[in-house]
Amino acid sequence: MNIKKIYKDRISFNVGTKIMLEIITLVILISCFTSYLSFYKTKVNIENTTKNTLITRAKDSAQAVKKEFVVRQKQLENIALLPEIQSMVWEKQYPVLLEQMKKWEFDNLFVFDKNGFGYYPETNEIKDQSQEEFFQLMVEKTSFITEPFIREVEKESITTIVIPLKDSSNNILGYLCGTLNLKDVNEIVQNIQLGTDGYGFLVNDAGQFVAHKNMDLVFNKANILDYAGENEKAGVTALFENIKSDKTDVQAIELDNKETFIAYTTVENTPWSIALTVSKSEVLSDINEIGRQQILLFIIAIIISVGISILIKKDISRELKNIQKYSAELSNYNLSYRGQSNSNNEFGQVVKLLNAGVDSLNKTILHVKESSDGIFSGSSEINDMLVEVSSELEQAAATIEEISASMEECAASLMEVNSMTQKVNDNITVSVSSATKGLKLANDIEENANLLHKETINSKNNVEQIYKKASIKLKESLEKVAVVKNISAMSNDILEISERTNLLSLNAAIEAARAGEHGKGFAIVANEVKSLAEQSASAVTTIQSNVDEALSAVNELSAASAELIDVLEKDILNDYSKLINVTLSYKSAGTNVKDMATNFSDISEKISESMSQIAGNMENLSQSISAVTNSSTLIAENMSIISNKNEDIVSKSEANKTKANNLSVLVNQFKL
Repeated sequence: MNIKKIYKDRISFNVGTKIMLEIITLVILISCFTSYLSFYKTKVNIENTTKNTLITRAKDSAQAVKKEFVVRQKQLENIALLPEIQSMVWEKQYPVLLEQMKKWEFDNLFVFDKNGFGYYPETNEIKDQSQEEFFQLMVEKTSFITEPFIREVEKESITTIVIPLKDSSNNILGYLCGTLNLKDVNEIVQNIQLGTDGYGFLVNDAGQFVAHKNMDLVFNKANILDYAGENEKAGVTALFENIKSDKTDVQAIELDNKETFIAYTTVENTPWSIALTVSKSEVLSDINEIGRQQILLFIIAIIISVGISILIKKDISRELKNIQKYSAELSNYNLSYRGQSNSNNEFGQVVKLLNAGVDSLNKTILHVKESSDGIFSGSSEINDMLVEVSSELEQAAATIEEISASMEECAASLMEVNSMTQKVNDNITVSVSSATKGLKLANDIEENANLLHKETINSKNNVEQIYKKASIKLKESLEKVAVVKNISAMSNDILEISERTNLLSLNAAIEAARAGEHGKGFAIVANEVKSLAEQSASAVTTIQSNVDEALSAVNELSAASAELIDVLEKDILNDYSKLINVTLSYKSAGTNVKDMATNFSDISEKISESMSQIAGNMENLSQSISAVTNSSTLIAENMSIISNKNEDIVSKSEANKTKANNLSVLVNQFKL
């Protein structure tokens, strides 16, 4: 499979574009989240502030209404202390009541005695009302304020304040009643202003309006439950139940087809409750402006993030293209290429470390190439020498066969020895000469075997030195690659710092949201810090990924080098060991040939010396010839064995030559 194609498929998606899209997406998500959180918190703060303000205003308005009745009640208490009123004599009370009514602007003043008779100064009449509910309520409560009474003709709403008449012993003598026109109370309620359309109203426990900006509701005795529309019934009913339970709170309901906040509280010493209403849209008008501002900031943040991400993309893409080109050259076995980096960041350091590693690998490959060339040349020389040795061995074997044939002829012609003595001497001379040549050839074989053995050992030592140097340099390169792992560890530290910065910016954004309007600027800064922290974390994550890919590429290169060294260790060095053993065998065979040639020479000399004793020692001669024949046969067999071993040596030498050639082809793939 093509390594370059695999690499191209793996980098099918541009990393810089991916980082840019991730940064933009992250900024959009963070901006959306922070904008929504800020908008929601501001909205909640405004709603809470509005509710607290409404409750305060409702309490203040209730106090104003209460104060109006407290003043009127004090006026009645002062009238009740007058001696004429205390006398319970109508003739005395009548003029005083008229005077005090005019003085304090009461709509009416009248008195009830303990028996239920009412005395009215306006008409100067006395009525028996002992059975009426009004008198029964006086007896029960002694002091109270009545529900409003509507004068339909005059379009007026009035109420009556009742207090007890007591003597000096605190005994009840009767009851003093003062009737008031509620126009002053209506003015207090109608003067309540909340924004542009907010208003207040009074309502009793029956749900009837007591005071309202629309007095027609009061005069028509409108009920708050009837006033609500069909879709508003449930909310208004819940509101009315809370008002009746004398609670002070704020409730959001739909009223007049509007989302409305209504604050309510009880007016003390009266049977009524006051409620303040304000439109929810008016309360939240400021938050809409804040929302528009946040949208504008959101768009600005996206534009800035796009610009920053484009710059980051260009920077990373430039560095990655440099590393990509470097990887492509290495995948094509080009060790002459050196990466260039204009920056001193992690990418630049990776390129420098790769350059250093490739330099070390280049030197190793050069040594291997030189050694493989030397092995190939030595193998060729050994092969040539073995061919020559084989040729000489064949010649020696032929000579031995001739000697054996001659000795057989001698045995056959033993009967003619005496007549052919001279001829035997000549043959012996030839044999001595051949033995001398065989001895010289054996010496040459022994010397060649020693030379071959020494050269093979030297070549093996050179290959072992190359193997050791390559192993050491490979380990050093792997130790240098550990720097890249340190970069990955440093990236993890940067990621942890980014996470802490992100958490810090989130806390700052929360505190800024709590600060409201005054924390907007700080919130923007916190958001930017958080964005930068996220960008740093994303960039560091990408660097870790790229460092991992670089480590993977270096590990693959290391694996290839390890395989090459393994070939040196397991194949070439083992073949050298086998070749050394073969040369030892070849040396031993040469020594044996030398010994046999020496023995043959000695025997020939003895035959020459014994020629003078041929006549008397024919039997000994016959035995000697028989011994020579046996020796010739043995020599022939030994020469055949040597020839076979020599063929094995030639075969192994050819195999060694092929391996050296394959190693040279493998090394030549690298461009040094």
